[in-house]
Amino acid sequence: MSPHDDQADADLTLSATSYLALENSLFFDKGKRDIESSVQELLAVFRELDEYLGPGDVWLQGYQRDDAVSELVRGHGWMEVARAEDVLDDVLLRSGMAAFLLASLASNGFASPMVPRDDSFAVHALRQALSASDLGAQMALSDRYLHGRGVVQNCTEGMRLARGAAEILLQEAEADGSTGKQPLEAPLLRHRLRDGSYPWRLWDPATIAAHYDEAAGESGGILGALGAMGLRGAGGNRGALEELQDVQARAAGGDPYAMLELADRLVHGDMLPQNHAQALVLYQAAADLGDPGGVMALGYMHLHGFGTPVNVSAAIDYYEGAATMGYADACYYLGSLYGGLYEGVASERINLTLSEEKYQCAYAGNHYKAPYMLALIHEAGLGVPQNCTKAARYMRVVLAERSDWSANIQAAVKAHDEGDDWKALVMLGAAAEQGSAVAMHNAAFLLQHGRGYNGSDAAAVALELLLRAAAIEHQYGDGLVDAANLLLDADRYGIPGGPNHSRALSLYEEAAERHDVEAMTSLAWMHAAGMGTPANSTRALQLYWNAVERAPDAAHAAAPFLAYCWLHALVVVGLRLQEGVPGDERVRQDVANICILLGALWLVLWLRQTRSARANARRQ
Repeated sequence: MSPHDDQADADLTLSATSYLALENSLFFDKGKRDIESSVQELLAVFRELDEYLGPGDVWLQGYQRDDAVSELVRGHGWMEVARAEDVLDDVLLRSGMAAFLLASLASNGFASPMVPRDDSFAVHALRQALSASDLGAQMALSDRYLHGRGVVQNCTEGMRLARGAAEILLQEAEADGSTGKQPLEAPLLRHRLRDGSYPWRLWDPATIAAHYDEAAGESGGILGALGAMGLRGAGGNRGALEELQDVQARAAGGDPYAMLELADRLVHGDMLPQNHAQALVLYQAAADLGDPGGVMALGYMHLHGFGTPVNVSAAIDYYEGAATMGYADACYYLGSLYGGLYEGVASERINLTLSEEKYQCAYAGNHYKAPYMLALIHEAGLGVPQNCTKAARYMRVVLAERSDWSANIQAAVKAHDEGDDWKALVMLGAAAEQGSAVAMHNAAFLLQHGRGYNGSDAAAVALELLLRAAAIEHQYGDGLVDAANLLLDADRYGIPGGPNHSRALSLYEEAAERHDVEAMTSLAWMHAAGMGTPANSTRALQLYWNAVERAPDAAHAAAPFLAYCWLHALVVVGLRLQEGVPGDERVRQDVANICILLGALWLVLWLRQTRSARANARRQ
């Protein structure tokens, strides 16, 4: 039975305040947590939303959505409230957020048995949450359609949903001026556990500031970053007039950063009369001093006809010059120009293949919008073969960089460090439902270690999360290794179907192709023991040595090196591991072989010592 089949009080309303209180009682505030009553409240809110929105396969748009909101609020006598339109939107939005949270719990089963795992109900709740304009639900449904999880796989529909979410996130970034800030990488719990050098501290404000300062100074080094700070009076209280005078003095002294700052002021009329011609002179002077920003600005001025007649061809040449100097913005503009997105581009200069190459250049330079454009190009097949899967991969980059995944994962890791594994697991589960591979890895890590959820299906859920992360083609092979480890010991973990050696072998192979040292070592062990494949000592030795060569340091190289030496010793003395022997028996077999070799070594040393003693006796 699905959770929404139960009966509940239909008089519940959900404002912003009550939703936040619900979140606090569910997982935010450990001291006030009441999971059972909070889940029941979530179910009641969803039943109310479900009743007013109608069937989940009818996605409301336009006046239908407005009518549903009005009916929802009118039923609770809220039409008298001031600013009724804001109240209408708020009620539906908060109800949608609650519906998404409930869908997440139904998807992963972390609140079982109150909300048992039920993929059909999770999809229904996500659709209702999307009808209520919840962005998280939109990303979650996109992920489900892209991978056929609970719905019929449909890359086109998945891309439609992902594209809509990406456009909202990009618009928000452009509105708040955060497009130039590179997102901080979310921490991986597995890396932190196994690598002592992995940065374990969460990002604090000082670290974030240093991170952005470093990124800002990449084109001009530390002096460039400090120069930009000085131009804007960073680090002290300065008046606007004093700052302008300082910029003018620096520009007159030949500082290219000051020239760019002064030219920008002239272009926009910032405390100076607008003067495009004078700005053009300053941009040219900065470009002559080798500043890529000056070259880039010249392209912009010629493209739009500021201070000079419009000359698209000249603009392209300037942008090409800036691109060769490593300016990602120039690459992005070139992608748009060669793609014919600007008027005045000569037909002979439109080149869709070259456009894709320039967007790739911008993507390599971390331009915030480059992955979005690449997604559109590969989805439509503009200058490249049409490839929806590849397009989805680029669109996922936009979602990962511009959504709150990283912030939520950092908050979840902090909760884990503070001993609140339930909160950590619920937050990670929500991000994983939206498609975050890092969240999937971290949630699986907690489940594997019995943190936050101790259900009998914890290992099976962890395996599912790890395989989902692998399907996204995340850059790390760790998840594949952990999934293979679970499959090898499926009986111990209670995973349905029992051990699957051939599947584990293929996962190790896939991770080894990503140069994962642990995967190479495990794969070598399977070839040596004949697990899931015929025993092959030669192949095993090769894999062990590959792992040694690929290891980033001596600590990572130690295990495969010792395993290589051990197997080589077995081969030399003619011992072989038996194929298909259970794990515990193989351990006993290894111990016996070690004892044999140690005994042989002791015998050799004893004989050498005896011969040496006899030789010394004869000399005397």
